[in-house]
Amino acid sequence: MAAPMVVTAVQTHRIALRALLTELAEGAGVRNSVAVGAQLAVLFDGAMALATFAGDTDAALHARKAARRRCWPRNCDV
Repeated sequence: MAAPMVVTAVQTHRIALRALLTELAEGAGVRNSVAVGAQLAVLFDGAMALATFAGDTDAALHARKAARRRCWPRNCDV
C-alpha cells in the first residue's frame, strides 16, 4: 500500500486535473461540462496507464480521437 502522503498527492492531482478539464469543457461551451470533464479525465487516465504499463506510445492519440469523435464541435453526449 502506498504511503498516505503519496495517496494524498495523487488524489489532489486527480481532483485538480478533473477540475481543469471541466473548466476547459465549460469554456468551450459544451453541454454538461461536469460530466464531460469526468469523461475526459477517464480518457486521460486510461491513456496514461496504457502508456506507462503497456508501453503504448499511441495511447494519447487514441484518447484524443475518442474525445473528438464524441465531443466535436460542441455536441458532447453524456
